[in-house]
Amino acid sequence: MATKRKLPALKKGEVYVGGTIGPDGRVTHTILLPGEKADVNWKDAMAWAKKEGGDLPTRIEQAMLWAHHRKLFQQRAYWSNETYAGLSDSAWS
Repeated sequence: MATKRKLPALKKGEVYVGGTIGPDGRVTHTILLPGEKADVNWKDAMAWAKKEGGDLPTRIEQAMLWAHHRKLFQQRAYWSNETYAGLSDSAWS
């Protein structure tokens, strides 16, 4: 049986990406925040996301963004909340 769940309210410029369900059954909603920080290092990108009340996307969330919202992104590397092989100056691409 499917149940309808209310989606979170979005602020102007935000885009609802989707939700993931963790092993504990908790739903985490992914919302793309407006604006972006280009040409900054990982630490600064993480600080910007936190200041905006969010977090950088996980690798799974990045895949959802690429699959469903590709047109919102330039073809370049974007930071996730995970460093690439432990190198904080290299983005996943």
